[in-house]
Parts: sequence; C-alpha cells; structure tokens
Amino acid sequence: LEPKIRRFTKMDLAVYFGDTVDHVDKIWDALDEYKEIIEGLNDTYDSLASNRTNDVMRMLTVIAVILLPITVVASIFGMNIPLPFQNSTHSLLFVFLIMAVIIGGMLYFFRRKRLM
Repeated sequence: LEPKIRRFTKMDLAVYFGDTVDHVDKIWDALDEYKEIIEGLNDTYDSLASNRTNDVMRMLTVIAVILLPITVVASIFGMNIPLPFQNSTHSLLFVFLIMAVIIGGMLYFFRRKRLM
C-alpha cells in the first residue's frame, strides 16, 4: 500500500507514512500478544471447568456405587420366592441392618481411598 500512496502524495509526507506503518505494526504485535493471553486464559478456564466436572462425576459415581448393593438387597427380598427370615417378625429390621452395614462399609472404603 505504501508504494501506491507515494504516487499520489508529496515525498515529504513519506516520513509520516513510514511512522504510521510503524505504529500499525506495533499495534498489530500488541493485538497478537493480547490474543495469546486470551487464548491462555480460555485454556485455563476450560481446565478448571473440566476439573469441576470430574469432581461432580466422581461424587455421582460414589453415590451410584453405594446405592447399587442396596438395590440388589432390596430386589432379592422383594421377590415372590421363599427367603430366609421370611416368616420372622424381625425380617424388616434384618434387611435394614444389612443395608446399613453395606452403606457403612462403602462409606469407610471411599473415605479411606479419599474419594469422598
């Protein structure tokens, strides 16, 4: 662009156009630097969001793993087949005790592994 402008302007203005080109180059370099900074900040934000998502998924997995054995015990005792302690008056208490022991064991395991 600079050689084309010289045909239409006086030669004494060439110094000013050169100065303008230098300013544009400096501004362009500053914009490139700001772009790199923004990209770095965006990468940092994405990393933090991914880390938070991993924490939430870990907690949901722990909850699902704790509830799975309880569901199995409830399913077994919910079948219409003869089961141990079926005619006992304390069978409901026994089932709740089994579920509480499973929950306690799972909580102990996950806390020991530092997953909770």
